[in-house]
Amino acid sequence: MKTKDIENLEKNFNKIANLLKIIIGILIIICVVTIFGLSRLYSSNSNYSSSNTDSQDNSTSTDNGESEEPADYDVSMFEEITASDIKSKTNKSKQVIYVGRSTCSWCIKFLPNLQKAQEEYGYKTLYIDIAKIIDFSSSAIIDQSAYNTMTALTGDDYEDYMDEEFGATPMVLIVEKGKIIGAQTGYSEYDDFVKVLEDAGFKK
Repeated sequence: MKTKDIENLEKNFNKIANLLKIIIGILIIICVVTIFGLSRLYSSNSNYSSSNTDSQDNSTSTDNGESEEPADYDVSMFEEITASDIKSKTNKSKQVIYVGRSTCSWCIKFLPNLQKAQEEYGYKTLYIDIAKIIDFSSSAIIDQSAYNTMTALTGDDYEDYMDEEFGATPMVLIVEKGKIIGAQTGYSEYDDFVKVLEDAGFKK
């Protein structure tokens, strides 16, 4: 009886061992399939993210640099000048100089504020097209003389302003006798913009 019992135990043990081997094998297969599936899912998400980023980059590039001039970027009510004109234009009185470009979405958004302020405060905006100074598609300076003239502009409270800010748009400079007496870079709402004008002495 003892021998038979031992034999039965060994048989049962072997059955359990074989069953465990089968279960372990199944678990290994499940793990491999799960890992493979997750890696495929991650790869798919990465490709989508990359594609989405590329799409956003292309959209930004179109908006910021390489699109055709939009119909709503109308600067005909301003007087376009070059950097070399600033000194002569500001000798007799302070002037509002707008530095912008047609491929800047914030410039387009800011235009109505510029137009409204010009009408209400009774001055003529001077316009510098920065795209004629910097090629924004390659970040290359295409008019070094104009670039040097613009970055050399200073004022009592604007010693390093142009060195740090020139290239960002939209930009508004209030210049008198070749010196900056007021400035703003970036989009602002109308009330904030006219405060810059009034601080520089403009009145309705």
